[in-house]
Amino acid sequence: MGVHAGPEDSARWAEGLQRRAFELLWLALTLSALGRGWLHFTKDSPYWSLFWSEELVSPLLGLIGVEWSSYVESATVEATLNTISMGLGLLYIVLSVVTARASAELLRTGERPFRSPLVQRSLWLLLGLQLVYVSTYWLGKSLYFPIWLEQSTLIALPWLCLSTGLRGEDQTRAQSTDDLYLSRAPITVTRLALSCTFIGHGMFALGLYPVPEDYLVMVMRTFGCSQQSAQTMLWWAGALDVLAAIAVWTPRRYLRVRWSALTYMLAWGAITACARVVGHWGLGTFTDTVWYWLPELMLRLPHALIPWWLLTLEGGVRPYWRGRPSPPARFKKEAPDERRAP
Repeated sequence: MGVHAGPEDSARWAEGLQRRAFELLWLALTLSALGRGWLHFTKDSPYWSLFWSEELVSPLLGLIGVEWSSYVESATVEATLNTISMGLGLLYIVLSVVTARASAELLRTGERPFRSPLVQRSLWLLLGLQLVYVSTYWLGKSLYFPIWLEQSTLIALPWLCLSTGLRGEDQTRAQSTDDLYLSRAPITVTRLALSCTFIGHGMFALGLYPVPEDYLVMVMRTFGCSQQSAQTMLWWAGALDVLAAIAVWTPRRYLRVRWSALTYMLAWGAITACARVVGHWGLGTFTDTVWYWLPELMLRLPHALIPWWLLTLEGGVRPYWRGRPSPPARFKKEAPDERRAP
């Protein structure tokens, strides 16, 4: 049995744990918004799959008496649609600045940033933009179902920041170990989003849907292997993705199994994010590589940061990595009660 710490030590440790977790969550949100916005200027945005969809757009044009041929051949229409696309990208970047300022305030003072009406509205707007972006991306990818699965974590991020923040002062103040796990909904949604993301990746890697060419190119360039070897590596990675997605739901009495799955997700999420830059290094100038592939890295880093967030909340990562005191002994020796975590 460990020596029981005083209530002040317990509350201080719990507060530090929550603060580190919130820092990771808001960092993931900021990176995903900035990366998504940046991509609007470096590659074709998915909105064009909607703009040029005759099946969807032609009936609307008929209502206003515009022929499809006139629409697709008009330089003015194309310029207008391009402006709309760039405008949406700029809006993403503006929202990333708002969340970055909120994150900086959290780092500087420890105050919860979501009390600001501007931040709250920005999060709701970002959630709507994510749904529009993914919908058009899904349309352009032959309506493959795993597209929605693999984008689940990025879609859920704005909601997670809202759901873990919009509470009264008496609820947010960490007074006991119960507060370490916030409420059941955010944790459950986070696990569900992570599971869907890794299952979606796994379905492509296993070949259940056509393996994206960029998957193969990154693996071949990163590891210097043949296409056959790259396909084999992707198959095994896909199998591990699905296994990890299932393992995060293990009961709390098998907590180390859950931690192992989250650790794998953290490592694999970081590797696949960095592979966007490493796998394309040398294909152009340094400036070109940074301009075109850094936003891809930023967009995918949340796939590592969100498992880290869960690990921190559940005690799999010590919150004090900056030379601060260790947690009270009772947190080390005594596992939290089953009802305290979903």
